Amino acid sequence: MNLYQFLKKSLQEIRWERSIFCGYSGNLDWVVSLQNDQFLRFEEKMGFWPDSFSKNLCIPEIYTIPELINYVTYFMHTASGGEGDLKKMDLVEVVMQSTSGYFSIGGTGAQAANFLAHLGLSHVHLHLPIYNAYFAQVLHPNLHVYHNTSFYAKEMGKEIVSSLSEVHCIFDYAMGTLYRIGNKVFKTRRSDRIILSYDRCNSNLHISEAFKKELLKPKKEISFLVSGFNSLRKTEDLSRFVKENQLIIEQFRKTHPKASICVEEAHYWDKEKERIETVAKNIYPMVDSVSMNVREFQTIRRCLGFQNRDPVEALYAIASKYGIRRVGVHSGENCLVVSAYPLEQEILADSLGILLSGAKAYYGRFVGREELEKFLVTFCDFACSKEIPVPKPLGRGYQAFTIPTLKGIPIVSTLGLGDAFAAGLLVYL
Repeated sequence: MNLYQFLKKSLQEIRWERSIFCGYSGNLDWVVSLQNDQFLRFEEKMGFWPDSFSKNLCIPEIYTIPELINYVTYFMHTASGGEGDLKKMDLVEVVMQSTSGYFSIGGTGAQAANFLAHLGLSHVHLHLPIYNAYFAQVLHPNLHVYHNTSFYAKEMGKEIVSSLSEVHCIFDYAMGTLYRIGNKVFKTRRSDRIILSYDRCNSNLHISEAFKKELLKPKKEISFLVSGFNSLRKTEDLSRFVKENQLIIEQFRKTHPKASICVEEAHYWDKEKERIETVAKNIYPMVDSVSMNVREFQTIRRCLGFQNRDPVEALYAIASKYGIRRVGVHSGENCLVVSAYPLEQEILADSLGILLSGAKAYYGRFVGREELEKFLVTFCDFACSKEIPVPKPLGRGYQAFTIPTLKGIPIVSTLGLGDAFAAGLLVYL
């Protein structure tokens, strides 16, 4: 089986009438694409750069511009990606005024929904905490959007409706980007991104009643993406949000017993063990699929006590312990999946995810079906050279899949690739 055959088939056999619900967080991304001396010039403009390198640069709660520069520099110097929390709106304003960036949509549910709407699906329902003119500019017009703007206006003041809120400053650095530490100028060894979040509503998510009502209406074919657990900062808010999701999932199962519920994990930068254990214990047993990237997998594997097992054994242990039908890790090289879904259904789901994320990396933006078809033609021979190994039986109906990605194609941006992959899964699972 070569990859091209399944990429093509995954685009041809899309279930266009399927209803897809994506929750719950969403934000505006201010994307700063860094290359050459752009970050070096930002450091000089701010009049600050670190004197030396140490772990002390990596403090995720950011109150000042020097702390912001320290934090970004730490990840550039360690050739990695990270996430932090901007504690003041002033920091967002300084970054926006001092960098050449652009607005895009952010958040797992919001990005996945936007990918699907651009693909051409017309029954995509998106939950956001708030919705205003800024969000309208970056979301596909065919999306069905539900939000809690009136709730947050009462809680935080009416100005939140028209002001910039839920903004993530993303430093998307390319390989070879220059930065200064002390008297030396360095070059980044690879590309990655640092996400710095300023959230007021996402950090205290409340689910829209209109979204719940629509979700629970009987539908012929439906899938449901649950995400946003990492957005809640306070333990008590996370507990409330988890309980609310348990009730919704229980009701959803009664209306749609055969539907798939998918969780897309995210990075927990604070109290990660406590938070991961809470979500795993209370949400994992209720869903069909859990997906994550490599960094998230390393953290989850450690927090759940499977760090000494090889990746397939760890995925199988997680799936078995929590009764999950599918657990997968997506990376730049491949998708490693332990799944009890039928073979072709699983490969089609992963293939559409690979196609969407590959096209996003290549074009650097959301693309429609016509561009996806052109993308497939462009990289036909390359995809044909990638073989999909026969899955390995594991027992209890599970199989281990290792599906190659399109690593090797030219890349414009690495942003949103995991969310693009999640969007592909929702079409077939």
